[in-house]
Amino acid sequence: MKNLLAVFLVTGLGIAGVQAGNANLPPDVEQTFDRNKGQLYAVYARALRDDPKLGGRVTFQITIDPSGAASDCRIVSSDLREPAVEKKMCEKIKLMKFEPNTASRTVAKTVQFFNRIDLPAN
Repeated sequence: MKNLLAVFLVTGLGIAGVQAGNANLPPDVEQTFDRNKGQLYAVYARALRDDPKLGGRVTFQITIDPSGAASDCRIVSSDLREPAVEKKMCEKIKLMKFEPNTASRTVAKTVQFFNRIDLPAN
């Protein structure tokens, strides 16, 4: 349990920080990801049970309707190389509610997932 908790603490830093590909991300989209990141990490934590070496960056391309609903989510690039896990993450993103806007918008969001092997030694 301590290892799993450490994974969440370290990965939480990955999603909250600005990373390559996220510099132009609207603040409201970043805040929505911050509020909902637990859903992505739950999918990742379940996948870690099968493959403790699973980790890396995933870049999502998300289309957000004017209502704030995520109408589409695609994987632009991924180090995970686990299509089933990536698909589940996109499904979670499509359930997120973003702030309404005057027009549809497409954004790219990169998330870094750290596996247990990548955690720094104490």
